[in-house]
Amino acid sequence: MRSSRVRSRGADRDSQVFHLSTVGLDGILVRAARYDCARGQQYNSFDVPVIRLDDFVAQHSIRQIDFMKMDLEGGEFQALRGATECIKSGILRAFSIEFGISNVNSRVFFRDIYDFLVANDYEISRVTPARRLIPIENYSEDHECFARTTTFVARKRQQA
Repeated sequence: MRSSRVRSRGADRDSQVFHLSTVGLDGILVRAARYDCARGQQYNSFDVPVIRLDDFVAQHSIRQIDFMKMDLEGGEFQALRGATECIKSGILRAFSIEFGISNVNSRVFFRDIYDFLVANDYEISRVTPARRLIPIENYSEDHECFARTTTFVARKRQQA
């Protein structure tokens, strides 16, 4: 795709600097102040500037985002809240997020994500290990699975 660009940026609800840490040899990123798994362990810390997606889109005059993959270790919902205008306007057409154990530490339920996306006219599907899409027509507590990571894809509904 000639018009595609990969942009590595941190995203959140507010433009700021996050203090992140790596724990153990596997390099798992955590927000040391909020994640229980970082307490009492040795870790390397560093600061990462983050930006609201709405601000990034405005700064770069982006008119459409066809697909965005987010893997923010529990920070996906905050990043979506920083993309409110992109979501409402449909600039952000489709994206994937992960949901799992990191959401325990970020205190975000799938219900929060589901309600926000449905209110903004997005269809949500779960991606199976076999790469099939299972549409999520209605919220269920069964979607609150923190024991494994589940990938969800959201797509803006087509206007009739």
